[in-house]
Amino acid sequence: MINLPKWQLRSEAERTFPRDYWKELPFIEIPQGWLMQPIYPFGGAYCRFRLKSPKGKEYSIYLDLDNSLGVMDKPYWEVYPIDGDCERFWQDETKEMIERIIKDDEEI
Repeated sequence: MINLPKWQLRSEAERTFPRDYWKELPFIEIPQGWLMQPIYPFGGAYCRFRLKSPKGKEYSIYLDLDNSLGVMDKPYWEVYPIDGDCERFWQDETKEMIERIIKDDEEI
């Protein structure tokens, strides 16, 4: 294992992502009463977060820019769980993604 300080290891990892890509990310509107928790983007994801509905159901969401985690041909979001499995949405389909999460939560 490389014996470098954590900040240096993180800096090296950050170089694998486009520097200003965040400017291309859409804002995500979540319903009132829902909670969002940002989490570290482990496993090759560009970013990760969790959503928690007012009913208490939690969803894990990540953005894959370059197929590090999946088999899509352009950047996509993956949400888990929806109907006990995962669902994927193109990067610009944030409205559709949130609508699908809400629908899944209503099925509880």
